[in-house]
Amino acid sequence: MRPKPDDDGALPAGNSVEALNLLRLAEYTGDERWRGRAAGVFRAFGQVLARAPSALPAMLGALDFHLDRAKEIVIVSARDGDARPLLETLGRSFVPNRVVVATGEAAVRGLAALAPVAAEKIAIGGKATAYVCEAMRCDLPIADPAVLAAQLRKTAPLP
Repeated sequence: MRPKPDDDGALPAGNSVEALNLLRLAEYTGDERWRGRAAGVFRAFGQVLARAPSALPAMLGALDFHLDRAKEIVIVSARDGDARPLLETLGRSFVPNRVVVATGEAAVRGLAALAPVAAEKIAIGGKATAYVCEAMRCDLPIADPAVLAAQLRKTAPLP
């Protein structure tokens, strides 16, 4: 019998990692079946989460992702290396519940079949362009790292 650890140690338990990965997959693909499978993981570990939530901090992080509206961040570069300032800004920003697609303009069409959030995104004016979205609804596209940082800081209360 393979054990199902019900605690995160120095490394997160496999089920904690699985829950977060399923939620990210749902965000990337738009396929809600993955979100349903993640909910099944939360149900399976519900008693442990209720009794001793500190035993599963990684799963609590996944549960936070599940209850929040994740930011979908798409960065489209016009040429090699021009997205670096935007990616560095993203790397310095605390946005825990996010999915990121960074790609070249030439690959967007093919990638959109796998990650619909990337559909119809372009590098505007020949510059790397970032799109910050929630539930497939995007703010205005931006090429300025300072404006990207401001968009990433925006939060909205959950209903």
